Amino acid sequence: MTKYATSKSSLHTLRARAESAIASGQRGDDAANGSIRDYIHELQVYQVELEMQADELRKTQLELIHSRDEYAILYDQAPIGYIALSLSGLILKTNQTFARMLQVEAEMLIHRPLSHYVRLEDHPLFFAICHRATHAPQLRMGEVGFLRGDESLFFGRLDITPQALSSTMEPHYRITVVDITEKRLAEQEKMRLEREILKLQKEDSLKRLAGGIAHNFNNLLTVIMGNIELIEELQLSGEQMRQCLADVAKASARAAELSTMMLTYLGFPPSQPTIIELSSTIEQILGVLQSTLHGALHCAFTPSPGPIHIKGDRTQIAHLINNLIENSVEAIGKEPGTITLLVYEDYFCHRTSPLSYHGERLIPGRYACIEIRDSGCGMDQTILEKAIDPFFTTHFTGRGLGLSAVWGIVHAHHGYFFLNSEPGSGTVARAFFPPAQPKAATAFAAATPLPASLVIAAGKTILLADDDQIVRKIGKLILEDEGYHILEADGGHDAVALYRLYQQDVLCVVLDFAMPDLDGNLTLIELRKINPQVPVLLVSGFLKEQTVERFLTEKPNGFLQKPFNRDEFLQAVAEMFVVRP
Repeated sequence: MTKYATSKSSLHTLRARAESAIASGQRGDDAANGSIRDYIHELQVYQVELEMQADELRKTQLELIHSRDEYAILYDQAPIGYIALSLSGLILKTNQTFARMLQVEAEMLIHRPLSHYVRLEDHPLFFAICHRATHAPQLRMGEVGFLRGDESLFFGRLDITPQALSSTMEPHYRITVVDITEKRLAEQEKMRLEREILKLQKEDSLKRLAGGIAHNFNNLLTVIMGNIELIEELQLSGEQMRQCLADVAKASARAAELSTMMLTYLGFPPSQPTIIELSSTIEQILGVLQSTLHGALHCAFTPSPGPIHIKGDRTQIAHLINNLIENSVEAIGKEPGTITLLVYEDYFCHRTSPLSYHGERLIPGRYACIEIRDSGCGMDQTILEKAIDPFFTTHFTGRGLGLSAVWGIVHAHHGYFFLNSEPGSGTVARAFFPPAQPKAATAFAAATPLPASLVIAAGKTILLADDDQIVRKIGKLILEDEGYHILEADGGHDAVALYRLYQQDVLCVVLDFAMPDLDGNLTLIELRKINPQVPVLLVSGFLKEQTVERFLTEKPNGFLQKPFNRDEFLQAVAEMFVVRP
């Protein structure tokens, strides 16, 4: 029994004795009076203690109320949205911040599906985040778009945490929402600026190459025009005439390569990769680039002892060489300097296989290498580590994609890129590519027999439509020499009118793309209205990708890019008569 219980029992006994003594007129002795005073004192002490405890409880209650109010304010006014979401997807609780994000009253959100406010295209992501939050905590975050009350959009980053059953709530998800709309807008603006910078860089690169390309075009035109004049004015022997014509053919082929390079710099890449011989390719590229270098800069090229071939895109390799030489020129500046280019093959085993710029170890084997060294200022380790990062530059704003593009080209060709540099010691860039087996080479003007499956339909009629009279004349002479009958059209309207009159006789149409009155796309649509099955060969000076993609409703049966030689033209025409399953 506790002291308090004992005291209470004694108190009742004492009270009974005191009442009995008073009733009998007797007074207790001094000992009894002393006991009564002791009990009274003890009761007073207990009373004071109880009053003090009541004060503490009232104080604690006030502090709890204050803390609850502060928590409510903090919960509702936090910069982050808070949501308690049931396992079935209903909002159990939310703060004012999230309600303000949605521009909806918080009371209106309770017991409504959160997915109702997630934009439709983000539903799969939202439900996936909820599902994987219970299985993979490291994957419980994601960014989704929310629809506000006024149908406008804001973006939020979700962090979803599953919560077990508690004394106050059923199992649920606890979700935090951070408004990242400004971040998204900033990223979109950054992407827009990057596209603008890339566009400016391409334009700058094109301007810097324009002089060199014009110089080379003029040289090639001099060769073509000069040889034609020699044939016309001089009495040349058969061998001399063949040599002049061979020079014209070579110059024409080189001019075609330059025009393809120009189109690529304008954003129209060529299509399929081809087998490239590196030494001859680089010699041709240097012929363009050297005319753009200042006089105090010496560019030396050491080709491989024998031919080295890779499979790739010739124009992208030209872009790679141009960017690396451009970086070397900028590193050297206006001072005298040297840029050295080398082409060679190297073999690496497991022991000698080095790490590339991004830490990739070369797969052991044989590689074709393009190496460019310069005597420029070099780079320290800090700059070297960031050199390939897009838009990183130590020069003026608007540059910084050169080495990034180089790495992208090497990577696209399944190669490896190395970059070594030290301050004051220049820079060495190496690109390693898997070698390829060369194809059997044929001369530009050599006659190529047509495949056995392609048979020339001699004596048949072909409609040839081109607004350029000279091109039309050459095509007509080539086709007539093979036994075709030719209908000439100097534009799209003329081609449609002629085909409407002679459609029973015309086996196919050779159609130029760029014609001033009616372009190839619209002309083809009109021709197919007359005969949906008419075979059409599209001819254009533009690349195939940038031409054929413009044909949305009707597609040509074949494509031939200008300039072309006789055999290429005849083979393309013959393919129009192949019966396809």
